[in-house]
Amino acid sequence: MTVRFAVIGLGYWGQNYPRVLRDLPGATLAALCDVDANQLERAARRWPDIPTFDRIDSLFDSGVADAVIVGTPASTHFEVASQALGAGLHTLVEKPLASRSDEAAKLNEEALARGLVLLVGHTFLYSPRVEYIRDVIAGGELGSIRYLYSRRLNLGKVRNDVDALWNFGPHDVSIVMHLLGSSPVRVGAQSLHCLGRPVGDVSFVNLEFPGPVWAHLHMSWLDPKKVREMVIVGSKRMLVYDDVDGSEPIRIFDAGVTPDAEGVSFADYAEFQINVRQGSVVSPKISGEEPLARQCAHFIRCITQGETPITPASQGVEVVRVLEAATRSAERRGTEVKLVPA
Repeated sequence: MTVRFAVIGLGYWGQNYPRVLRDLPGATLAALCDVDANQLERAARRWPDIPTFDRIDSLFDSGVADAVIVGTPASTHFEVASQALGAGLHTLVEKPLASRSDEAAKLNEEALARGLVLLVGHTFLYSPRVEYIRDVIAGGELGSIRYLYSRRLNLGKVRNDVDALWNFGPHDVSIVMHLLGSSPVRVGAQSLHCLGRPVGDVSFVNLEFPGPVWAHLHMSWLDPKKVREMVIVGSKRMLVYDDVDGSEPIRIFDAGVTPDAEGVSFADYAEFQINVRQGSVVSPKISGEEPLARQCAHFIRCITQGETPITPASQGVEVVRVLEAATRSAERRGTEVKLVPA
């Protein structure tokens, strides 16, 4: 079975989907849609043989597609995805799934009721690098995870429609939840408005997971260079994931710090010894497959073969709940917000 795809939203990120779909087995690029005449014209010049639409309802009425990719601005995700599901189309929505968790939950319920596949575009979860890290953690190679932190920094692209938290946060929140296999129970956050606008430019987020395990996320579009780094500290080993490093994106350090004798009391501080272990560093060879292509191929298999989604709508709902909690915490100047399981 070949799945006919329509791509809605051909902006900064959405324009990548036609390129991937044209070369993907099992996919046919059937239509392009954007309300922005300039973006639609650029797409039409690049793919002149593909039908174009400047209205979403006209696209849905045409019946040319079996599935849609929604790459429109985040504030429109709920409306566009609702229409797509209502038209009986399998749907992949770019991150975040919606701007509010109740809307994200409605999309999930609608897809389930209609028997349609609804995927959220947490693209990094399809990265071979993230997949490798999750296997390393699940296999116990790092030991018990003590804490982790990430930095997603850039000089631009400065946005007006969403703040740094909602722009970058879906990536790192979804990655951390995926790696740890759970949702946070408490969220604390602070946002900085460095440019004097209502939209926050820098965000610091602290997440407490069961265990407990803590994660710290730093996101900004006001830093001097591009940084995409995550550090995971375990009781046995430590791992550094640098997504900007093309040669050694993952390094595992056989290093750690442990008390000399656990459970033993000491008469004074001088008797207490800490063992610092610094061993070898391993840099594994990781597949260079493009995450976006893997995501689209997975979407096709979910539709045609009933494969279990890696990034189902239910996960999208959880990520939005965490982002909402972080927003509330930032509005209260960092006061922690407790998350109750959905």
